[in-house]
Amino acid sequence: MSLVKVIELLMLEQSNMESNYAKVSTGEQLSVPNLKQLKKNQNIKCLVDQYDKKRIELFIDGFHFLCFFKPFL
Repeated sequence: MSLVKVIELLMLEQSNMESNYAKVSTGEQLSVPNLKQLKKNQNIKCLVDQYDKKRIELFIDGFHFLCFFKPFL
């Protein structure tokens, strides 16, 4: 999975969490996650657990390249 895809998934998850927070703060009860969402959560947890922290510099350098040099390509 590419860094861009991971960032997209994190942004989507943040959006979902903000939506859920708004529902909870107004008194609504959240629905029980369906099987598809449970599987997605399990996959994200697996990715996070397998992440190699020793290679963080490579990911940061790649992200830096995407942010600053991609518009010029």
